[in-house]
Amino acid sequence: INPTINLFYSQTVYVAFGASLEDYAENPITAANVTFTTVIDPSLEAYYPFNGNANDESVNSYHGQLGDNSDNEKFPTLTSDRYGNANKAFSFDGNDYIALNKYVTYNSISEITVCAWVLSTNTSNNKFIISFDRSENFRLALNDGSGSTNPNVGWDTTDSNNITNDLGSPNSYEDGNWHHICGWYKSSTTSDDKKIFVDGAKVAPLSSSNAHSGRNLGTNRRTEQYGFIGWGSEAPSFDGNGNVHADDFMIGKIDDVRIYSRALSDSEISALYLREKP
Repeated sequence: INPTINLFYSQTVYVAFGASLEDYAENPITAANVTFTTVIDPSLEAYYPFNGNANDESVNSYHGQLGDNSDNEKFPTLTSDRYGNANKAFSFDGNDYIALNKYVTYNSISEITVCAWVLSTNTSNNKFIISFDRSENFRLALNDGSGSTNPNVGWDTTDSNNITNDLGSPNSYEDGNWHHICGWYKSSTTSDDKKIFVDGAKVAPLSSSNAHSGRNLGTNRRTEQYGFIGWGSEAPSFDGNGNVHADDFMIGKIDDVRIYSRALSDSEISALYLREKP
């Protein structure tokens, strides 16, 4: 069996053949079937499917912690996902977050893709989906109150020269439906080095850009700059504290957060959305 195209990473495949199949000597082959799963994408640095917890299910185990691990009011709550499955996503009420045991260092990101499934109906607050040192490395947000021309879906990044670029989508997606949102960066691309994708399609930029002049992302403001889901972080260690942006908590649901260490192709992002959409 030789597929005509490459199979998607982490894809379950069912293969079956009937007894009418014959070998080269025209001997009938016994009917059989097999199910297998393709390998995990080696560039998948962190994956948070929220299967009843905040664990990273990539090979790296960059597990998440609910809030500060102490105050229950800072804990997001498990909720149903986009398929209606109970306890398979997290709901954020505007006062809680997930601290990630994963950090960014100076000048370390030459390319990246960050994706999440998000649902929100709140259109008044800035809402951070995932943030590594606010936008001082990168952040993906809704109703992003940054300096972008289109402050809807925000993909904000800062490079090794401490130059920040705030990219926004022209439309809002806080309509009470689940949306697949991705931020994309590739330092070696001088045209459209930053992109935003929603539901498998590119929505920004609408014209070419060279936001960071080929520089890597990652500032030198802290030796280790830890990330949060659902809030902005200035955490220099994994302790669930050291936070800013008091008004930028997520209000809504988040599921299936992925961080890739490479810039996925447009077709890969589209395939990821089509494979997972409800």
